Amino acid sequence: MNPDQNRAVAAYLGELVEQLAATPVEPADRGIVRQHLLDSIAAGLIGSGSGIYRDLLRTCGRPGATEGGHNPLDAAMLWAFAINGSVFEDGSKEGACHPAAAVMPVVFAFGQGKSWELIDRAVIAGYDVMVRLARGGNPQLTLKGFHPTAIFAPFGAAATLAVLQGFTPQQTLHALSLAAQGSGGLMAAFKCGPTQPLQVAWSVRNG
Repeated sequence: MNPDQNRAVAAYLGELVEQLAATPVEPADRGIVRQHLLDSIAAGLIGSGSGIYRDLLRTCGRPGATEGGHNPLDAAMLWAFAINGSVFEDGSKEGACHPAAAVMPVVFAFGQGKSWELIDRAVIAGYDVMVRLARGGNPQLTLKGFHPTAIFAPFGAAATLAVLQGFTPQQTLHALSLAAQGSGGLMAAFKCGPTQPLQVAWSVRNG
């Protein structure tokens, strides 16, 4: 794609996020979001029991940390590792990816003090953007050795944060464009066993 085409994709996604951020959430959809939130907390608790997670926890610095915790970027990365490392998080057949591992860590790390309505909209925006992009690369990316969850996690994370923080359309466009620079992940990482979730965690932090 040339730069104009790349900008067109980012602009389209930015407009989509803006639209979702302004759309009231139906009660049925709110129930689905809350179920995914609870499932993600449970998955994170399971995934946090691994030795690799505890090693990662020890390496995260405390500068800029909120009281009693890590700074939000590290917190999101830790949640992403734990959720993805559990292998119990939700998945999308359309995109062959796990959006909860990208979206929910942003909510847990940056959602304090936000209204439930805003959180619902942020989750929906993050899922929509991530699955929409992943669907466009399924199954070709996996067949070529790339890991869709890690590849598209930065976009889901950026879209979620854009809604939570009330970004302008231009800021959202820039956030999604910058997310592309933090995108990466290989299927070969699954041969490394317990360290595989690191690529998802790092992608979420980049997003």
